[in-house]
Amino acid sequence: METDLPKTEKARKELYLSQPDHRFEFEFTEDALSKRVVIVAGGTGGLGSATVSPATFKAGTIKFGIRNVGTMVHDFDLIKTDIAFDKLPTDVGSGKAKDDGLVKQMINIAANRVTTLSADLAPGNYVIICNVAGHYQLGMRAAFKVE
Repeated sequence: METDLPKTEKARKELYLSQPDHRFEFEFTEDALSKRVVIVAGGTGGLGSATVSPATFKAGTIKFGIRNVGTMVHDFDLIKTDIAFDKLPTDVGSGKAKDDGLVKQMINIAANRVTTLSADLAPGNYVIICNVAGHYQLGMRAAFKVE
């Protein structure tokens, strides 16, 4: 059963934080080296934080392992942009970040689902976000660079 999202950011935040712990893990693989970013929002994890270490990859095909270990649906949007990862424009009505520069996308990743997505990436700056309404604003985002 779907419900309407609250109209204000504060109300959306309160609704989101009242839900069980939401975790969405992105696993990056380049050659034989495994790099990983874990994005946690809600529950005891707070509003969410993310880092990619190392934050730079070589141009070419990168395979993303995507695992939703949370209890709700999430999205995986890979965007090439020179805008800071926490400054993407958002649409207040939909609660979503604008995805200009979208390279690859996987939507409606169910809880407990594991999947992969490959992308041939040119040099530049990239952002990974969950673009389920309100999730980007709550910190479900990470940035990395391709050289």
